[in-house]
Amino acid sequence: MAKSETDEEVFCYLAPPMEIKKILVTGYSGQLGYFLVQSLSDLFPSVPIFHPSRSELDWSSETSVRDYFKLHSFDLILHAAAYTQVELAEEQTDLAFDINANSLVWLAESIDVSKTWLWYFSTDYVFDGTKRTPYNENDPVHPINAYGKSKNAGEEFVKTHFLHFTILRISWLYSPRGKNFFKTMIELAQTRDALNIVDDQIGSPTNAACLAADIVASLHQHNNLQGTFHYSPQGETTWFGFAQKIFELTQHKITIHAVKSTDFPQKANRPSYSKLDSSLWIEKTGIEPESWENQLQTCFENWHQLQ
Repeated sequence: MAKSETDEEVFCYLAPPMEIKKILVTGYSGQLGYFLVQSLSDLFPSVPIFHPSRSELDWSSETSVRDYFKLHSFDLILHAAAYTQVELAEEQTDLAFDINANSLVWLAESIDVSKTWLWYFSTDYVFDGTKRTPYNENDPVHPINAYGKSKNAGEEFVKTHFLHFTILRISWLYSPRGKNFFKTMIELAQTRDALNIVDDQIGSPTNAACLAADIVASLHQHNNLQGTFHYSPQGETTWFGFAQKIFELTQHKITIHAVKSTDFPQKANRPSYSKLDSSLWIEKTGIEPESWENQLQTCFENWHQLQ
């Protein structure tokens, strides 16, 4: 499938219907991969769902990727495995690019791309944050850190190497499991009386469980969605505002101070504004993400049940 130079950057249409008989979910040990498997099991109970461990499929190893797909083929691959350590990516840039980008080439060369539909999960960090209204799919990308650059490269490899694909950009992912801002705030509140929280970066926190449920619902309704899309809960906030809401729900008695990003010198630059516009996703799927506050409420309830 070739695109001419006059085509839009976002190539969005409904591809030929594809029957889903076998599914691969990567990154099961992470947040999104785990909840994708849970949601898929509910809506596709008769479809085999594979979620190999890193020892079985290592996306940083070309040999591992090629060997795995010599033995396995899938109709649908939900590629949630990723290198997501934004700070460390400034030092481990080659590793970040191998996992987030180069592995897509190894994958494409190891499968029949005419029979495989790939979902690639990208990030708001492909943008530089200079805009002050929500980013849509046609806005030019300009990543300002190594992590964002590696994910942008991954997007480009998907578009040039795969026939059937969905690129879904998401932001500020958290959940009741794994390492994330929600869990970190709760853990710090156990030992701290006060915290300094950045209040000059704006985005929309996304509950991985809600995201996974909406993705799987879209698969159930439209198993041939093609192109680049943004998924973002309604509303926007800062990390400070996010922390405020978390402690309001958990009822932790802790003082938080709003500070600037420059008060926390870091190797990786972050976009100061990275709210994503979900209009195209809503138009094509009919699924409107809940507000970030409602998604956080759901996360809190799930977390509370685990205690």
